[in-house]
Amino acid sequence: MRSAWRRARFCRHPLTGAVLAFVIATTIPAASASITATRGQWSSGTDSGVGSATAVSCASSQFCEAVGFTTGIDAAAQFNGKRWMGAKTIAKYSGVVTSLSCPVNGWCAAITDLADVTTLRNGRWSKLIPVDPSPDPPYPGIVAALSCTAPTFCVAVDARGMSETYNGSRWSKPRLIDRDNPINDVSCGALEHCVVIDGFGRVLNFDDGRWSVPLGIDHAALTGVSCATATSCVAVDLFGRTISLNGGRWGPPTSTDMASATPLSISCPTAGNCIVADAAGRGFFRSRGRWIGPKLIDDSLGVSFDAVNLVDVACVHGSQGPCVAVDSAGNATENNTPFLVK
Repeated sequence: MRSAWRRARFCRHPLTGAVLAFVIATTIPAASASITATRGQWSSGTDSGVGSATAVSCASSQFCEAVGFTTGIDAAAQFNGKRWMGAKTIAKYSGVVTSLSCPVNGWCAAITDLADVTTLRNGRWSKLIPVDPSPDPPYPGIVAALSCTAPTFCVAVDARGMSETYNGSRWSKPRLIDRDNPINDVSCGALEHCVVIDGFGRVLNFDDGRWSVPLGIDHAALTGVSCATATSCVAVDLFGRTISLNGGRWGPPTSTDMASATPLSISCPTAGNCIVADAAGRGFFRSRGRWIGPKLIDDSLGVSFDAVNLVDVACVHGSQGPCVAVDSAGNATENNTPFLVK
């Protein structure tokens, strides 16, 4: 499924959470074939056409967007439920898109490692807008993430501890919300309700325009978070453990993926269902209150330094499928019923 192109392996510094890219020279891939999956099974990997994929987001079973880069060009491709469409250029030599959020069909926001944001509307990506114009080192490579619940509400964060909000027409000025620690991820489970996690095991809440003070929930760096609702979230840490928010309280860290010491991607489409994906191509599934796994998501991956790695997984919010995963070779795999696992 893979063609020759320039690819990168992404990882995060274990303490700072900074995104690092190791690039391997190689041309952009050809158009992909359609994607199909047996009930409860992940499809075979299909080339999305974006180069080295970095993020994926799904608004519905007929609309997913994947982003990636090759030879200094950021690209995006759309999945219509059957196949990946031709990739479009987002920007050239302007950093690497590190996070993507598509809350509704046809609209997405993406942020680069230089804290620049672009939005997709009517099939076109806007020009990049700097939301944090003077990020400190690591630069480039600053961790930047965003989460949107609608085209009129997004929250962006970066490794400086800064945050910005979007109201549908403009971004707010950067605001320092985490003075001492790098922010690694953000997830908004409802309008005006978001959770941010940092590199020292702390969380911050955004509720109706106000940020809370950092709260420690783990002794390890938190690498990802996903919120299904305003009161139901799951975070993952550097040691493959999960920490759950239920009814306003965070529980203790629970071992989920002890065989993996790599950053994890997580997507929780509903309060009872989550997928945790690791770099080795495996998935761990939370269904009916318990974790199941590991189950192989992407069988094209290896474990050596130069191997292709799974980089992101996304499910349609508020549903039990489909979910889409992408790897650093630009391959995409999908599952219409991912929580039918035993």
